[in-house]
Amino acid sequence: MNNAVYPVVISPDDDWYIVRVPDLDRETQGKDIAEAIMMARDLIGLIGITYEDKGKPVPKPSTKEPAHDSGEMVAWVDVDFKRYRLMHDQKSVRMNISIPRYLKALGEETAMKEYDVLFLWDDESQTWVAQNDEIPFCIGSETLEKLMERVKGVAPETLEINGKEYKNIRLNFIIKGVKPAEVVEAVA
Repeated sequence: MNNAVYPVVISPDDDWYIVRVPDLDRETQGKDIAEAIMMARDLIGLIGITYEDKGKPVPKPSTKEPAHDSGEMVAWVDVDFKRYRLMHDQKSVRMNISIPRYLKALGEETAMKEYDVLFLWDDESQTWVAQNDEIPFCIGSETLEKLMERVKGVAPETLEINGKEYKNIRLNFIIKGVKPAEVVEAVA
């Protein structure tokens, strides 16, 4: 079954609308009627493709209005199971695309630059040292936590001084020569 229309019963409940799908014996909710119907469509689609994946037949929708109380509403929710499956397929597809030159340039201008910062423990001086040759800088501190904070300030400043992009950067911290207890404290 590719397409189906299921009856649902919508009940107001304080700030929410509860949606019951009698043919599937399931419920969901939404903040307003439109969201409640959207959530019902999602619920029906998910249950339908789950049944299909298990080799079971999808329960057929009723053609009659379901029983409901006077304060409740009945709505009919359409679902395209084939489309639902495609929309939730997370498989990657490789493809070539062409884009306008200005979009490529814009992407390159705003691309995030990553820098690996090496943190080393120097036994002789009993100091943590951070360095990066690309930025370039080499600074030290008594604790790893203090050094990490200093690097977050020094790296952008050094890039700016050297006329490089400094606003859209990511610093990857690589720690070697570790004092385990201090690393756990600094990262936590």
